[in-house]
Amino acid sequence: MPQLNGNSKYLAKDQAKSDRATKFIGRGSSRSSTHRYMLAWGNLANCKAREYTRKDIVFISAEGNRLERVSPPWISIQTAMREGVTFITDIPADRERPYNIGERQVAEFLEVGGYVEVTPGTWKPRNPPEFLRCEMCKAITENNQDENEEPDSLDLCPHCKDKNGK
Repeated sequence: MPQLNGNSKYLAKDQAKSDRATKFIGRGSSRSSTHRYMLAWGNLANCKAREYTRKDIVFISAEGNRLERVSPPWISIQTAMREGVTFITDIPADRERPYNIGERQVAEFLEVGGYVEVTPGTWKPRNPPEFLRCEMCKAITENNQDENEEPDSLDLCPHCKDKNGK
């Protein structure tokens, strides 16, 4: 994963989140750490719908309370939520600092959207998604899997499973 840069005293905690992620969501004003992180992640930042899978771990960064603050990219977050990704955010102790208004907004958005914080800063869908996207052909299929069952090692639609002898 990319090496984040900047001079924030919180860079190490953000790098630790980034190191666990496969993609990034965030936008910020030009002076913000969030903006620098977005640039560092390049084409894996703020992806389009078909670029997410439920196996993705998405690091979200949200700009704090500053002049010319840019709010989080709600549509990008919602797009990733529809795919059932896991999100990494600030842990409660960090997001409760007065400056971190954006992190609190993201946590609230995830909760309202059906996500639960399973460990501090790690969010998963409360219920498994109703539909899944095939890893191979990207077709959308119904999720007939029991919510307590572990996912297949490779999630394929019935057509691709038959084609690949799975």
